[in-house]
Amino acid sequence: MEALINCRRNKSKILVITGSEKSGKDQIISAMQDLAKNKTIIIKKHTSRNAKLDDGEEMICANVIDFDKSTEEKIVYKPNPNYNLEECNLKYMRRGNVYGLKTLEIWEGLQKGMFQVIALSNAEAINKLIKMFGDLVVLIYVHSGIPCSDYDSAFSLYINNTVKYNHVIIFEDKKEDLYDQVFRILHHYEV
Repeated sequence: MEALINCRRNKSKILVITGSEKSGKDQIISAMQDLAKNKTIIIKKHTSRNAKLDDGEEMICANVIDFDKSTEEKIVYKPNPNYNLEECNLKYMRRGNVYGLKTLEIWEGLQKGMFQVIALSNAEAINKLIKMFGDLVVLIYVHSGIPCSDYDSAFSLYINNTVKYNHVIIFEDKKEDLYDQVFRILHHYEV
C-alpha cells in the first residue's frame, strides 16, 4: 500500500499504448522517449514466439535472429539468453504465443518516479494491469487511417471500452504534430 501511495505522490504512471497493427504505436513510444528520456522506461515483454526483423528493444523473444554466416542472407534463430517467461507473473496469449510482463520491474520503475511505457492491445492483459495497478494505468489509443484487419482486435477493444481510455492520439505523419500530442499527455501527468 505504501508503494502505491509513493507512486501517486511522485506522479509516475503506466502509459499503455494501444492501437491496430501499423497504427504508429512504436512512433508514439519513440516520441515519449525523445521528449522525456530521463523519465520513461519501456516495459519489456517476454514472448514465446521467435523474433521478427521489426521488433523493438521492448520485445524479448524466445529465439533471436542470427543470419546464416555462409550466405549472410538466410535467417536462422538461436536461443535468447535474456528470455525468461517463467519469471513473468502477468501472462497472456496473443496469436497462439504466450507473452509475459514482470510486474516487479514495473513497480520498481514507478517508485523511481518514471513513466512506464508499453504497447499493449490485449484486453485481458490490460484488465490485469488495471487490477494490479489501479489508477496508475493510463490507457492511450492511437488512431490512424489504416483500416483494421478482421484479425486485429485493437479497434474493437477501443470501441467496446471507450470509457476506460484516458486519451486518444491521432497518428500524424508530421513529426511535430505527433510530438505535440505526446508532449501534452506527458505534461498532463507531470504537473
